[in-house]
Amino acid sequence: MVVEHLHIISLNVPFPANYGGVIDIYYRAKALAEAGVKVHLHCFVYNRAPHHLLEDFCFSVNYYNRNTSILSAFSSIPYIVKSRESNALLQNLLKDDYPILFEGLHTTLLLNRPELRNRVKIVRAHNCEHEYYRQLFNNERNWLKKIYFYTESKRLRSYEKVLHNAQLIASISKSENRYFNDKYGKSVWLPPAHSNNNVTSLTGIGKYVLFHADLSLLSNELAAKFVVESLRETAVNVVIAGRLPSKNLQELVEATKNVRLIVNPDAEAMDEIVANAHIIVLPTFHKSGVKLKLIDSLYKGRHCIANNMMLDGTDLDDLVMKFETEEELRLLCHKLQNVAFTENDVDKRRVALNYYDNNANAKKLLNAIENIDVRI
Repeated sequence: MVVEHLHIISLNVPFPANYGGVIDIYYRAKALAEAGVKVHLHCFVYNRAPHHLLEDFCFSVNYYNRNTSILSAFSSIPYIVKSRESNALLQNLLKDDYPILFEGLHTTLLLNRPELRNRVKIVRAHNCEHEYYRQLFNNERNWLKKIYFYTESKRLRSYEKVLHNAQLIASISKSENRYFNDKYGKSVWLPPAHSNNNVTSLTGIGKYVLFHADLSLLSNELAAKFVVESLRETAVNVVIAGRLPSKNLQELVEATKNVRLIVNPDAEAMDEIVANAHIIVLPTFHKSGVKLKLIDSLYKGRHCIANNMMLDGTDLDDLVMKFETEEELRLLCHKLQNVAFTENDVDKRRVALNYYDNNANAKKLLNAIENIDVRI
């Protein structure tokens, strides 16, 4: 079976591609289109407007309202799934017999529908979702949100068995690929798609130590505070950059002499911030998927240092230096502060990051779909 047409069901409108999940969806859809596939994109709308630029590379684009009312929460089906219920989507899928790519467990409400029993169905697993929500529960301080995250985690664990109805699971990391293969036996590792075509890291010495992230997420705020607390008594200059930092984080930075905060930089400004850094610090205390800021940092930045949780399942350990504690982070920053980034370092990244090439991974996905036994 040659894949000429492909339905892609997106959990959100994937443009602008400015946060993890939609970055992966947008650049994969674009790479598939560039490989000659006629992409039929289906988007759920709730906090982003439809965007005409998606029509530049998609054969067709359809939009469906997500039901974010409280009624979607009163179900045994997870809220992130139930709120994306759409009969209009089902009717559009039934107009042909093209394969269907469900982007995230969020979009899989139709996966076990009898009308789609004989269709080729692929699920892109962005995370092990019940584990992701359990970690959100562990980190959250607001008790109402804690209740929601706990309940959603329980529902997602039970709901996940819907994946038995897919012929293929495309897992974002090697560790999650092992998990899904152990449970369902039909997973392939498909690294995340991203905005980078070439390694553009500058050589020489940069200007500061950088932590960059979407600071509106509690897990990223906790990581930013870890960096500030670790380096506040050192001689290194530190930059924290990202969108929507909390007042608490802003006050912490203002009280720390060697740290400055860059709030809400646009994509171009963020690229410049990353390029001018000497060391990029990449801690996470929230294990899930692959962090695209790690990929961006390796394509665009100089020295990268990360903890094991950030590197889990990525096969990128050889490109970074590792730390786990505040003291180890301080020692690494001191060790690297006068070490130039070299052409050899750049060449090493070019070789290792071949696994993360968008075009190669689009072809890998197409090959996997074409090898599916349609009689299943």
